[in-house]
Amino acid sequence: MEGLTDCGRSLYSYMDNYYNSVKLAHTLLANGTYCTGTLRANRKGNPKEITSKKFKIGESVGKYTREGVCVMKWRDRREVLAIISEHTNDLVEVTNRRGEQKLKPMAISIYNKYMSRVDRQDQMLSYYPCARKTIRWSKRIGIHFFQLLLLNSYYIYIENVKKCSLYDFRLSVITALVKNQININVPSAIPPKIKTLTFLQKLQRTKKKIL
Repeated sequence: MEGLTDCGRSLYSYMDNYYNSVKLAHTLLANGTYCTGTLRANRKGNPKEITSKKFKIGESVGKYTREGVCVMKWRDRREVLAIISEHTNDLVEVTNRRGEQKLKPMAISIYNKYMSRVDRQDQMLSYYPCARKTIRWSKRIGIHFFQLLLLNSYYIYIENVKKCSLYDFRLSVITALVKNQININVPSAIPPKIKTLTFLQKLQRTKKKIL
C-alpha cells in the first residue's frame, strides 16, 4: 500500500483473516484506506464481548471503535467474524444458489462478491500445479506469474473468441510454443532416429475406477 495512500482519493481493500487486525484497520483508515474482511478470533485487540458470544443461525452483533472500525460476528452454518471500516453491519436480503431469500450482513455479502474471484482463480490454478519444492524460489515465482498470465489469457479468450476448457486452451498454447522449438535436424555424424526426437502427445482420459 506504500505510495498509494497519498494519491488524493479513498482506497478500498478486501482481505482474508491472514492479514486483518483491529490495529491494521485503524492504520489503514487513518491513511484514507477502508477495509473489509474476515478476522481471526485470537487477534490482539478483538473485543471479547463479540468473539466469545454464542449465536443462533441468522443472528449477528457488532461493536464499533472510536475510530469507526466495526468488529462483527454473524452465524450462518458456522460463525463468521469480520472487521469493517467501509460498510455498516446492517442485514440485507440476498439470494443463495438454490434461489432462496435470506438475510446476510451487507459487509459479508460484498466481501464474498470480491473475494470469490480470488478463490476461483486459486482453484483454477490448483488444477495444474507446476511449482515444486525442489525448484529454486525465484523460478517458482516466475512459474506462478506465467500461470497467472495463462489463466488471464484463457478468460479473455473464452469471453471474446469461443468457449473451451482450460485443459484444451493450455494444450493449444503449449503446442504453439513448443512446435517451432523442436529441432528435427539431427547432426550428420549421428544417423537420424525417430527415437531421439521428442513430440507432444495427447493422452486419452481413462475411466474412473470405483473400488
